[in-house]
Amino acid sequence: AALTCSFTDSSKLPLDFIFDHALATLVSLTFIALSIVLLIAPLFINLKMFYRAYGILLIPFLITNGLLTGSFIEDQVVWYNDNYNLGIRILTIPVEDVFYGMLLILLNVIIYEKLRDSVFKR
Repeated sequence: AALTCSFTDSSKLPLDFIFDHALATLVSLTFIALSIVLLIAPLFINLKMFYRAYGILLIPFLITNGLLTGSFIEDQVVWYNDNYNLGIRILTIPVEDVFYGMLLILLNVIIYEKLRDSVFKR
């Protein structure tokens, strides 16, 4: 049987496609996160200080993302289909968003530190 895929009606997706997609999300996110945090980041930044700063940044992140996904309002602005993520949420925010945001900020800090070091070493 042919694989039917409709982005508006998730009931047309076979169960094995949904499971494989969530598993692929978990595996790729884990691989990317561990690669950056364990191999690359310690070469350029103090991870202890980064984690403290990110903990502070999580407060406005959770408020803003919570508003968008419907934690504090009746109708959400953004809707995440649990068929395409792990289905684990913090309030109404998919847990992947927390790690995705961390990786975005971490990569920016690494690039900034690397550029700053190369400019001031001249």
